[in-house]
Amino acid sequence: DAYFDQWRHRFDLFHPERPFYQVDDPRVQPKSVVSLKYGVGFLHDQHFDHDGEATGFSFSPGQAAQAVVTLQAFGLGGLSGIEEKHTDAPCANGVVFFVRGDTLKETLLLNMPAYPQELFFRHTDGDAPSWEQENPFADARTSPNGLLDYLTWQSRRPFLYPRRTEGGDVVVADYKLGPGLRLSDDDSDPQKLYFSSKQSGILPLRFDEDKALWRDSAALFSFGSLDEDGTRAPAAFRWLALLIQELEDAIYLPKEKTYHYLALGLAKNRGKMLFARHETLPLPTDYLADTNLVRRLASALATAETVARDLLRAVRVAGMHLHLAQPEQVSWRSYGIHLHAPTAIKKVAEDEINGWVQHSGVERAYWAALDVPYQSFMVRLPAERDDALIGWQRQVRDAAFAAFDLIHQYTPDKGRSLKADVHGRAALAASLHKSLPLLYSLPIQEPTP
Repeated sequence: DAYFDQWRHRFDLFHPERPFYQVDDPRVQPKSVVSLKYGVGFLHDQHFDHDGEATGFSFSPGQAAQAVVTLQAFGLGGLSGIEEKHTDAPCANGVVFFVRGDTLKETLLLNMPAYPQELFFRHTDGDAPSWEQENPFADARTSPNGLLDYLTWQSRRPFLYPRRTEGGDVVVADYKLGPGLRLSDDDSDPQKLYFSSKQSGILPLRFDEDKALWRDSAALFSFGSLDEDGTRAPAAFRWLALLIQELEDAIYLPKEKTYHYLALGLAKNRGKMLFARHETLPLPTDYLADTNLVRRLASALATAETVARDLLRAVRVAGMHLHLAQPEQVSWRSYGIHLHAPTAIKKVAEDEINGWVQHSGVERAYWAALDVPYQSFMVRLPAERDDALIGWQRQVRDAAFAAFDLIHQYTPDKGRSLKADVHGRAALAASLHKSLPLLYSLPIQEPTP
């Protein structure tokens, strides 16, 4: 109450001098809030949405407030109507991670690392949220003063125009949107996962339309600095690890508990949003304190990636026997198929087989089949270790063979189809014996009478 007695005027959405999260930019012209309908201020495409100025579209004050907050965090870079362009808002580039507790209070506390602490974000004495600053746009700074400044970074200059309807309700139908503070690449987001790329340097993890997030989940428990291994986990994960590893005398967190974490973000192509996504996955606290356990998890994920390559290779073997007259006489060296065959596969035939493989959807089916089993495996691994790994390899094997069977839907009913299936299945079985040693080294169990 004392805090809001002091700062209440800065949270007034329509304050005459300092409206919440807004500033008037005289360089831009007012326009309909329909472009804010989905919260990121991109161009309105009437092919898919017929709301607009002609329909009298407007926001309630509550909806307008949500749109302004979302815009400051997720707005996309692009043209602004003036020479200066919009830049990406902090959350528009990369996946943002939150640890989820059993209640809202617990969730807030789990994502609140000690402050100030240089381990998670650079700090200066001038750090403060934007509403406590006299003028966040006083200078053309590109680096936040600290964590509080960053979390309330104003990447846009929106300005709402409220009006009253004939019924007396307050609505917002028009607004301005000017470019805001530009953020340099030197400051990393504490809520993101970063990794090192040889081609592009340090990058945040982004959503991929063709790749589920769990396939990169082992990196979330890499708590070294970027200089050590090129990967840095989100601050909330590192903070929980510190509570468990370095403060063992105090019971801050229950051990052997499974939380969940939320990953959210969007995928974009320049100034266009392709899709928005959020995923929820388990977070057993054992992984925060046991590096060997994390290595096992990473190894299990690497095994699944290896088997995915084995699957594609086997399907290409089937494709060669299906599409080529003499497949044994043709080599596909990049995939290790028929290495000693006298003739290299022709580009036309290679493209035809690759198109057939992609059309069959075997890789998508394989990864989709492992989504739920992986979550169960991740929870089981800390307690069951080898048994959990064996169970995971069994799931991987079954998913690979089930995905391989999909080629029957795209195989013409003729004599060579059976031959293609036999050769492809044999190639997959041979590869799996190498890729899943833990599973295939087990003694054969006799069936129970």
